[in-house]
Order: sequence, then structure tokens, then C-alpha cells
Amino acid sequence: YVDDVEVDDLKRFEEELLDYIKNSNPAVLQSLRDKKKIDDDVTAELKEAVEDFKATRWNEDEEETEESTEVATTEETPAEESEETPEESAEAKTEDEEETSSDDDDEADSAKA
Repeated sequence: YVDDVEVDDLKRFEEELLDYIKNSNPAVLQSLRDKKKIDDDVTAELKEAVEDFKATRWNEDEEETEESTEVATTEETPAEESEETPEESAEAKTEDEEETSSDDDDEADSAKA
């Protein structure tokens, strides 16, 4: 059922399929709970649910994800270019504090003289 799904997408496929079945085909899950085995009827219900999911939800989600990825990779905002890493931010803050501290010392020395 998932031969046409990329390996990187399997986890997302599984999660979205389960959500789809819970919301759109709860009878399939109830059959599994009641029978506690996968017989021919449950197999047919699961196959139909997977096919419906792939036809109605999966391809749409996959296309939207591809489109949003393309947009995200082609657009760069100025904010992204100037973002500091946490280490750089901490270093800058430490330097500012040191400058402020030495300015306070200079002022204290001037006041004493």
C-alpha cells in the first residue's frame, strides 16, 4: 500500500492516514477492535480507506508541502540573513556588558578626581 510513498514521508503518511481513518472511517478501527484480527473483510476495509486517503488527502498534502518548500527555498528575507546564532548573541551581550562596566568604572574614577 505504500510502495509509492517516499521513505522520508512514511512517518507523516502513517500519522495522517491514522487521523484520516479515525475521522473518516472509524468503522475500520472498530472492526479491528471487535475482531482482534485482520480477516478478509478488515483487509478490504483497510485497503479502501488507504486508497481513499491517497486519492483525496495524501496527494494534496504532498503537493502543498512541495509548493511551500519551493517558496521557502526561493524566498530569502532580510531577517533570515541577519539572524545571529545563540552563541553570537551571547558573545555580543557579554561584550556590551563589559563596555558598560568599564564606562561605569571610568565615570567613577572621574568623579573621584
